[in-house]
Amino acid sequence: MYSVRENLQTLVNPISMSLTPRHATQCLKEQGRNSVWLLELPNGSIQVLKQWSLTPWLAVKLLLGISQPQRQCRGTRRLKRAGVPTSNMPRLGLSRCGLIPQLTLTVSYIEGTPCLELLQQNAIDDDKAIHIGRQLGQAVRRIADAGFFNRDIKLSNVIIGLGQRPEVFIIDPVGLRRSRDKVKERDRMIERLGCELVGQSIKVPRAGWLGLLLAALKEEPPMFRRAVIGRLRARRRS
Repeated sequence: MYSVRENLQTLVNPISMSLTPRHATQCLKEQGRNSVWLLELPNGSIQVLKQWSLTPWLAVKLLLGISQPQRQCRGTRRLKRAGVPTSNMPRLGLSRCGLIPQLTLTVSYIEGTPCLELLQQNAIDDDKAIHIGRQLGQAVRRIADAGFFNRDIKLSNVIIGLGQRPEVFIIDPVGLRRSRDKVKERDRMIERLGCELVGQSIKVPRAGWLGLLLAALKEEPPMFRRAVIGRLRARRRS
C-alpha cells in the first residue's frame, strides 16, 4: 500500500482552474461534479482528462491509496509489466471547479474504437475476429501469469487500433487485483469479455471466441483447461 507521503506527493500538477478544462474539445461523460473530457493540446497531442470532486471521503481513500485514480495508475503499471498493451502511465494532479478542489487524472488518447462499438456496427469480419480474439486471450493469459485478475475486462474497455490486424489495448484497469483462485478467475475474465453482449442481438464471429479461448488457455495443463471450460459451459446453461 502506498504511504501517506507518496499519496500526497502525486497531487502536484495543476491542470485547470475553471468548470471546463483548458483545451477541452468534448465532454465524454458527466456525473454530478465528476467528468471525463477529451483534450487537444497546442502541440497536437490528444489526451483524456478525468475529474473527481475532492470530497472528504475521497481524501480518506487517497491517504489509504485505494481511490479510483490511484487504482487506475497501479493497474496500468501492472498491465505494462505483464506485457499487455494499454495506455501510457496516467498523471495525477489537482484542479478547481469554482471553489471546489478536484482530483484529476490525465492519460494519452488511444486512437481506435471500443470493441463493443465495432461489434454493434457489425464491423468485424472473421479474419479480424480471429486476430482480436487471440490478442484478447493473450492479454487474459498474461494478466493471469503475472498473478493478477482483472474484474473490469469488458469489451467497452478494449480499444481496437486501426488496420486489419490492429493492436488491441486494455484500458481503465481499476479492477486489477491479485489473483487468489486461478481457475475461477481465468473463467471470470473470459466471461466478463462477453457480459455486455447479454440481451443484445449482436453478431459475434464464432472464430473470435474460439481464438480467445485457445489463447487464454494456451500451455495450461489439460485438467486446468477442462475446469475453466466446464465453468463456462455451466454458466451458459444457467
